[in-house]
Amino acid sequence: MGTDSIQLSDQVAVLRRRWRVLTATVLVAVAVGVGLSLLQTPTYVAETDILLTPTSVTIDGTSEVSPEQISTEAAAVTAYSVAEQVIDEVGLDEEPKDLVETVTVAPDPDGAAVLTVTASRGSADGAATVANAFASSYLESQAERSSAQLEALSLRIAELDARIADLNDAIAATLPPGKGPLIAQLRGLQSQRAVLLAAEAEGALSEEATESGEVVRPAIAPSAPASPQPIRDGALAAALGLLLGTGLVFLREYFDDKVRAEGALREALANRPVLGRIPHLKKAGTGRLAMLMEPQSAAGEAYRALGVNMRFLLAGSEATTAGPGNRQTGRVLLIASAHQGEGKTVTAANLAVVAATAGLQVALVDADLRRPRISGLFGLGSVSGLTDMLAGGHPLGDVQLDVGVDNLRVLPAGTVPPNPAQLIASAGMRAVITELAAKADLVIVDSPALLAVADALELVPLADLTVLVARAKVSRKRSLRAALQRIEQVGGTVPGAVLNDVNYKTQEYTDNYGD
Repeated sequence: MGTDSIQLSDQVAVLRRRWRVLTATVLVAVAVGVGLSLLQTPTYVAETDILLTPTSVTIDGTSEVSPEQISTEAAAVTAYSVAEQVIDEVGLDEEPKDLVETVTVAPDPDGAAVLTVTASRGSADGAATVANAFASSYLESQAERSSAQLEALSLRIAELDARIADLNDAIAATLPPGKGPLIAQLRGLQSQRAVLLAAEAEGALSEEATESGEVVRPAIAPSAPASPQPIRDGALAAALGLLLGTGLVFLREYFDDKVRAEGALREALANRPVLGRIPHLKKAGTGRLAMLMEPQSAAGEAYRALGVNMRFLLAGSEATTAGPGNRQTGRVLLIASAHQGEGKTVTAANLAVVAATAGLQVALVDADLRRPRISGLFGLGSVSGLTDMLAGGHPLGDVQLDVGVDNLRVLPAGTVPPNPAQLIASAGMRAVITELAAKADLVIVDSPALLAVADALELVPLADLTVLVARAKVSRKRSLRAALQRIEQVGGTVPGAVLNDVNYKTQEYTDNYGD
């Protein structure tokens, strides 16, 4: 049940996250449905009911209409002969075949001997007129058929009477030995006459019933068209749009490679933990660090939680550098990301402030020589830094700056060089990291984007740990997997990741915050 609840909550989260797609699909479906409905030609429907008369009378005087008769008469209502009479009566310019397609005949659902004739036309009066015309034409055809049958019976009976009279005369003129065959023939004719007389009497009763009137509910002109119905069509279109939109939402979710939640980030990094969850910063920008401007905010708490996690991880790692006499040196932490704009620089700067505030001697290095930002975040402006030191022009003490935070010194990138990759890969860069680690408890290095240039891969072997930074709704899982693979190929260790721009209003992050 727990798994089902998680799956249901995930599905609801997907719908909430992509509600715009769902809403747009429903609105488009409603607009199309209502628009098509309004473009349709109005159709009016009128109905009339015909009461069927029995074709047989029992000895005790009762009568009934059989189901077979109901089916037969239903088909007779829309016969082409009836349709031709309607065309002549109403003055329609249609073929019988086309006319009968606009008329339906249905028996009473409760089994009563009633046929409902329904006509669909382009006008209200036309629908009522055609329905009534079919009913009256059908009854007239039935009356004509009954009359023709009675007339045929009368002619047949008259023929039998003439033959019977001739036989009587013949019998009277024949001597007794020859009367036998004539008498037998007479009895046969008399039997036929009796059957015909009974049929004539039954047909007379049926004709009387027909003439008494069979239309029990004449058709009247409807006040509104049966179709189109924009409200109904709009509701059906909305339901269809909801289904289509839901399918589209989950289809997009299936093919969406962006990291939107911690689960996706862990999946991309082979189930490595999320070390920090940094909330969305509305005022984030150049010169604003949460740990300096709003240390008690939700972002400040998140960075402090990240600092605790990092200190535990670094305490259990082995240093990649050794100080004089092989004494224990500070740990080197590389902060990297797959692409630019995922928050690695801001994460590195805030983490440096957190560690320094906790009492560690921290050195923050801006090794992103192509797009340096550390100076701007601390308001240092254009100053000498790492590139100037590597070029041999300045010692470390001249370019490592105090930014007003106890225990924290910053080594800016310095002048943007024409050959950043060569400088990062130089022996001088390793010497700088070794010197910094010998003097500080923690060296935090802000690297270039891993998948953009090769500079960051030169820094990975110099660090004890490499932490990947991802931005919710921006970073892609395939990019993170590629970055992780490159780090591991050069011997780096990735203990986990930091997820930036988290929406703390969602239940998922609220429940997990502070884990």
